[in-house]
Amino acid sequence: MKKRGEEYLRYKITETGVSPRIIPGTRGALFRCEGSEHDEHGYYTEKPERVTAMWRKRFRKLETLLKELREREFPLVKYYGYPPEEADAVLVIWGSVKGPVLEALRILRNEYRLGVLQVVLMKPFPDKEVLDILTRAKQVVDVENNYTSQLARLIREETGYYIEKRINKYDGRPFNPVALSKQLREVIG
Repeated sequence: MKKRGEEYLRYKITETGVSPRIIPGTRGALFRCEGSEHDEHGYYTEKPERVTAMWRKRFRKLETLLKELREREFPLVKYYGYPPEEADAVLVIWGSVKGPVLEALRILRNEYRLGVLQVVLMKPFPDKEVLDILTRAKQVVDVENNYTSQLARLIREETGYYIEKRINKYDGRPFNPVALSKQLREVIG
């Protein structure tokens, strides 16, 4: 918050990466932003040291956010079913596949001991939480409603963990739990 007589720097470089915000219309505070990159005042700059400082500031925000979310015990991932070390397989999911996957677990409950890792937050990525579960699993299956296995690729990029077994559906329709159960039988073995 701006103190009386203090210059307002909308893009102030801070330890956390989060700059101060004020209520629009605050007397004596100007907000400006020019060009591709700007300094703490919002003026255009091409000076390498200022550009670098702004980029570092932005990425500190992500580190600060992840740290605070962990401290507040915000669910970065959710886990369902058998613990990873007891499960025949852990299914990795995100988004709208949750419902059909959980229903497929119900259908397969007498055949397999399954766990489900639902990644809730993509950026900043909860690498420690994801890796902790995946490294304890006997086998991992990625289940996604897209062609390119976006989450599996993100997990590899952020953690180095490669998920080999994948079930992808990309015909514009959601997963059907019965059909998914059949696919899981084939993949899990």
